[in-house]
Amino acid sequence: MIKAIACVCVFVVVCSAQRPYPLGVAPQAALLVDEGPKPYQFGFNAADEYGTQWSRQEVADGSGAVKGSYSYRDAAGIFRTVEYVADDVHGFRANVQSNEPGLVSSAP
Repeated sequence: MIKAIACVCVFVVVCSAQRPYPLGVAPQAALLVDEGPKPYQFGFNAADEYGTQWSRQEVADGSGAVKGSYSYRDAAGIFRTVEYVADDVHGFRANVQSNEPGLVSSAP
């Protein structure tokens, strides 16, 4: 008798379990469309009260090529500027200019 009651209780619990979505409504799938690269440009210049300066500029054409630069200069005059170009043909190329001690400016 106890087995029968236990089986009925298990049956009721299983039957009353909540479904992940209502009957008759299937989960929706998202359609992802690759629209390719879009042209854009942005930039900023910033400074703090101690004389440190930052800047960044970047431009991209519609083919996926990107060209830009970013720079940093502290209050003591130490600076680093990186100019870069990236495209599908030659990859990422950067030119670093700096007066940091122990660092030599480089170009590809």
